[in-house]
Amino acid sequence: ARQLEVSMKELIRVYDDVVPETLSSMTLDAFSNEFFPWYWQDATVGAPIDIPQFVHPFRLETLQEFNHLDMFDKHRQMAYNCAKGVFERGIGTMPEEAGTVHRIKANLTQPNRVKHSAAHVDMKPDYYYSMLYYINDADGDTVFFSEGDKPENEIARVSPKKGRLAIFPSNISHYGSSPIHTKRRMVINYIFTVL
Repeated sequence: ARQLEVSMKELIRVYDDVVPETLSSMTLDAFSNEFFPWYWQDATVGAPIDIPQFVHPFRLETLQEFNHLDMFDKHRQMAYNCAKGVFERGIGTMPEEAGTVHRIKANLTQPNRVKHSAAHVDMKPDYYYSMLYYINDADGDTVFFSEGDKPENEIARVSPKKGRLAIFPSNISHYGSSPIHTKRRMVINYIFTVL
């Protein structure tokens, strides 16, 4: 039997109906709360031309939670519980079985003179997947490429919409665009292994 090759574009799965409205509204409220802490980061991926953003790390490149951020703070705990609930619903859509969570980080970008972050892959090994959860309605598409970031290599574009999930292999090149018409674009970025 001949195995059919799956195109890269088909590997980018987008869902609008996986996260219930109650959870998406709770998530928006939790991350929009004036007491929820956001931390300044000069660049998205550290390339020479990149956009600054605010971030909130829950887990970064280790199996340890960020212990210096008080998990007993009720605002952070609520946001974490929402992020966890979104992740569980997202991986429930996948034919693959999720393994270890490598990263959970929320990003908040604002209008900026730089139009988008640098194109990047989240992880190179093919057993890593990424999931983006769009917390709020915004502009500032996530743009995917077959390689690099040349316009002729663009294979897909996902617009931020409250409750939308995008799931894809972590080795697909992509970037996030700065919002122009909305005051902020908030996403939760998950990176995890598949078994």
